[in-house]
Amino acid sequence: MVPPGLVKRRCDRASMAAANPANPMPVAVTLRQIKDLPGPRGWPLLGNTFQITPACIHLDVKQWAQLFGPVFRMRLLSRPHEV
Repeated sequence: MVPPGLVKRRCDRASMAAANPANPMPVAVTLRQIKDLPGPRGWPLLGNTFQITPACIHLDVKQWAQLFGPVFRMRLLSRPHEV
């Protein structure tokens, strides 16, 4: 169970496992906070509110996903959101 506001992240240990395939090392899981995720810069207090077109919010989010990856953060007013 992951606490609210945190995201699971896998550490890459593929090179270590490749060095010893008979006894691969376990993959470590670390937790990050939403503020550690990449995302578009917003205005203080307003966040990304005025960067979103209400009728085309799905296109704005899709474009940000192409820039920042499949998991990113955005702020609407002063509240952070994980997308």
